[in-house]
Amino acid sequence: MKVAFAVWNGRIAPVFDVSRQVIIVEVDAGREVSRSQGMFESDDARQKADCLRRWGVQTLVCGAVSHSYAALLSQSTIKTIAFVAGEIDEIVGAFLGGRLHQRDYRMPGCACRGRRGIGCSGTKGRG
Repeated sequence: MKVAFAVWNGRIAPVFDVSRQVIIVEVDAGREVSRSQGMFESDDARQKADCLRRWGVQTLVCGAVSHSYAALLSQSTIKTIAFVAGEIDEIVGAFLGGRLHQRDYRMPGCACRGRRGIGCSGTKGRG
């Protein structure tokens, strides 16, 4: 399974819509197998979803994401774990350890009450 982490300055990018870089982690049996970098050429939602799909990404971990971007990702069968914040290595470790639901990894001011998916309303991404 491949998981993309939207990144900016070594942290989860605060807004996926304008992020241009992802770290792609290949996971097997709950362990990191490899890590690579992906770059987006533009902020276009369709282009980003196409790139993620072409890179074989099944899950995206990011900060805030607009409803239009989230909808396109969902249509592309990419599960979105949004409103995450923190240093990239810590977030990768939390993902691998099944701890991303913990309050420590939520964006400041997010009242998700432990729920994850597209938006703080708790709507889950498909995929």
